[in-house]
Amino acid sequence: MKVLCLTPFSIRPPDRWLWNYLPDCSDEVDFLSAEAPDRSAAWGKLVTRYPWYIRTAYQALSQLKRSRYDLVVTWESPIGIPFALAAKMQGGRKPPIVIISFNPGDLPTIFQPLIGQGLSAVAHALVVAPTEIAAYAQQYRISPDRLSAFALPCYDLVSTLRELDTSASFAGEPFIHASGRSSRDYGTLIRAVAGLPVKAVIHGRGYNFQGLEIPSNVEIGAMVSQEKFHRLVYHALFEVIPIQPRLRPAGSSQVVFAMMMGKPVVVTKNPSLADLVEDGVTGLLVEPDNVAAMREAILYLLEHPEERARMGAAARLRFEQHHSFEQFAQRTHQLLQQVVQRSGDQA
Repeated sequence: MKVLCLTPFSIRPPDRWLWNYLPDCSDEVDFLSAEAPDRSAAWGKLVTRYPWYIRTAYQALSQLKRSRYDLVVTWESPIGIPFALAAKMQGGRKPPIVIISFNPGDLPTIFQPLIGQGLSAVAHALVVAPTEIAAYAQQYRISPDRLSAFALPCYDLVSTLRELDTSASFAGEPFIHASGRSSRDYGTLIRAVAGLPVKAVIHGRGYNFQGLEIPSNVEIGAMVSQEKFHRLVYHALFEVIPIQPRLRPAGSSQVVFAMMMGKPVVVTKNPSLADLVEDGVTGLLVEPDNVAAMREAILYLLEHPEERARMGAAARLRFEQHHSFEQFAQRTHQLLQQVVQRSGDQA
């Protein structure tokens, strides 16, 4: 089949992204990338990124006029929903649209009807956790048959990091690590670690830390480069992902990345992340807004290095069994073929 693939990151030949892991696949795939700047701390993603996503959507519509495609695939909803809305507004017959890793994000309530309108033009969307299927189907009034839960993939970087950085500790002393900006609850984490005998390294946006009193054992910083993030996770004792109580799977990619690195996690319990973390096996789940529970979980992993090692090994095994790109590519391609087949049957 012939596929037009829209991504928020650059893909240049001979790279074929998911199709790299499908060596026997004869699909013809063209890529359009929206290489938008990072989110502005002052203005947010709506101003700094979405204009790029919308421009890419109309570039894709122009390309669809010049060439016939069997399918349009987009990675994540920030680029997929604008394209689906633009395609719906333009009218006419279009190839089916599939959004991989759909996540409605933290957009204000006023924008939620637009997401629903966009989804109405999407043939299928992949989400991270099974709990999201019924919730999104109800919220956006679409059939649950148009949603599937696929385990989030991650590139396996352990061997590369071992070769590039073999120092005992990246930060000069043992530390725990937290990072990210969307839906983060750093207030609970910072209060939980205050006075503990460990350094906590946290990277986010300025708004994540407004009004918080930072204790001496907490190091706060801006979002770091991808390379530095990789090294921080590699050298951390374990990862902490404190999330505000809501359905959306914020922090899911960090959970999977930590599992890839063989690190246990302390994670705020929400429906999506609870599907990723097996409590007491690959990490520890704590109730939202519960400083005492988060402190207890962090202390437990600090005081029981054998449990850290056991959970880290179990996390790595789960990654190998469920989250490799090879597995994700195979499952996703099978679904894409089914979507195209259904579209042909309905034509």
